[in-house]
Amino acid sequence: MWVAWSGTQDGGVGGSFGAVTGRQWNGVASNQILGLSGSDPDTAVVNWRPYSPDVTLTGVTAVGDGTWRHVVITYTSGEHKLYVDGKLEASDTTTGTTTDNATGSMPLYLGAWGGDGGAYSTALIDDVRVYDHVLTEGEVKALVPEPSTVVLSVFGLLGLAIAGGRRRKR
Repeated sequence: MWVAWSGTQDGGVGGSFGAVTGRQWNGVASNQILGLSGSDPDTAVVNWRPYSPDVTLTGVTAVGDGTWRHVVITYTSGEHKLYVDGKLEASDTTTGTTTDNATGSMPLYLGAWGGDGGAYSTALIDDVRVYDHVLTEGEVKALVPEPSTVVLSVFGLLGLAIAGGRRRKR
C-alpha cells in the first residue's frame, strides 16, 4: 500500500500510533497491526504486529509528515519482512497464527486498529493490495517506480501544461 501519514498520530494499546491496518476481537486477540513507532511522522518508523500488540518488525526510515511511502509486509509463520519504498528494512522469524473469532468475521480495519486497539491514523492510503502468495523481493521492488521515472513523468506533464498554456499574439 501507499501511505502518507500527516500530523500527530493517535496512540493506542501497547504504544501503537497511526495504525493503518489492524484486526481486533475485543478481550481475545489483536492481529495484523501496521502503524508507527511514535506520534510524530517526522521521527516515527513503521511497526508490524502480526499476532498481538507486540512488535515483530520495526523499520529504519522515518516516514515523514505528509510524505508518500510504499509499505509492504510479506509474511508467513516464521518469516516476516518489512519493505519501505522497495527496500527491505526488517525481517524476523516470529511464529504464530492469526486468531479469529468463532464466526471467522474478525474485520480487518483500514485506517485504524479499531475496537479495544484504539489506534487511528491521520493518513492518506492508496492502492491497498492483498496477494494469495508471499511476494519475492524482486516482486516488491517492481511495485515501486524508480525515482527518475517519477521525476521525468512530472516534468513531462509540467512541460505539457506550460506548452499548452502559451498563446501566441498576432
